[in-house]
Amino acid sequence: NQIDMMFAFQTWMYDQIIAAQMRVAEENEFTFLDDSGALEAGHIANMTNQMRTVFYDLRVRVFKYQNAHSVAVARKCPYCGLIWSKFEGCEGQTTCGNRPSSDLDLRDPSYSVLGVFTISWKNEKLTIDRTGQRSVKASRPRSSK
Repeated sequence: NQIDMMFAFQTWMYDQIIAAQMRVAEENEFTFLDDSGALEAGHIANMTNQMRTVFYDLRVRVFKYQNAHSVAVARKCPYCGLIWSKFEGCEGQTTCGNRPSSDLDLRDPSYSVLGVFTISWKNEKLTIDRTGQRSVKASRPRSSK
C-alpha cells in the first residue's frame, strides 16, 4: 500500500508543477510581455527548478524500490519508445514485437493488485485517501511463431 501511494504521489506531484506555474502566473498577472516578461519568465523558471528538485528526490526514492524488483534491466526502444525487459534469449539483439515463448509474469502474486489514491491540497493541508484498487493482471497478445 505504501509504495502504491508513493507512485500515486509522484504522478500527482509532477502534475502540480504545471498547475503551480499557471497558478502563480495568474495570481501575479504575469503577461510575459513588455520589459517585465523576462523577469516573469525567470521567476517561473526558478520556481519550476525548485519544485523539480523535490520531485526528482522523490523519483530517486521510488526508483530504489523499483531497482530491487528487476526494473533496473528495463530498456526504452529508440524507435517506438516502448519500455521493455529481455528475460530470455539474451544473446544478440531483440526487436519490437518479439514476445517471450511463455508467459513470464515474474511478479509476486501479492503485487498484482495496486491501491488507487486520491490526493488533494486544500487549505494548506495535504490529503491522501485510498479510493480503490486495480488489478495489473491483463491478458497479453501472443506472438505467432
